[in-house]
Amino acid sequence: MHREPDFIERIGLVAAVEQAGDGLVITDSSGIIHYVNPALTAITGYPRKEAVGLHTQVLTSGRQPAAYYEDLWNTIQSGQE
Repeated sequence: MHREPDFIERIGLVAAVEQAGDGLVITDSSGIIHYVNPALTAITGYPRKEAVGLHTQVLTSGRQPAAYYEDLWNTIQSGQE
């Protein structure tokens, strides 16, 4: 069975994201969470099923200054990576 290169690359990307040691979250431009990887679950304590659908505000730790969150939010709203 021949697999398309894009399909293989996507499988590798999914595996990498799932196994990454850093917490990763995917949101829409409104800040609603659509995906969290296992590392983010371990860091925050939010199981994936609970985090998906919530606003990213639930993930703020208070450890960073307000300017950090403002910059992060501006990036999310702009659609930049």
